[in-house]
Amino acid sequence: FPSHDIAGPLALAVFIMISLASCTESREKLILGKWKIEDFKSNQQIPEGMEQVYNQMMEQMKNNSSFEFKADKTVTSTMSGITSSGTWSMDKEGKVVTITDNNTKKPSDAKIMELTKEKMVLEITEAENVMTLTLAHGEQAH
Repeated sequence: FPSHDIAGPLALAVFIMISLASCTESREKLILGKWKIEDFKSNQQIPEGMEQVYNQMMEQMKNNSSFEFKADKTVTSTMSGITSSGTWSMDKEGKVVTITDNNTKKPSDAKIMELTKEKMVLEITEAENVMTLTLAHGEQAH
């Protein structure tokens, strides 16, 4: 028979574990579906005189790029018309999504800065380059 002294803390620990698991599960459900790129920011310096070309490339990318996260943990991304596929996973806290490309087998981590039904903001760091992607859920995309 468990002592009444540990019953309270044990029940609290079980409740916290279930809450954390359901938090990740609900965040995993929120990520599902098709997302269009609304905005892209990078801390990389744009070479002088290349701003107009860069802005045109960014507009083209926004208009022709999307991610689709599926319940079977597969992901399809289309960037400027080029489609690739892979798998995705989310950490226990629901704060990082890892996408592994089927061709390169290289995993990329994206920190989830914001995630709602309508909007997802991801921060991706590669070396000194920090990119922020703002995505809109399919139906709300412009």
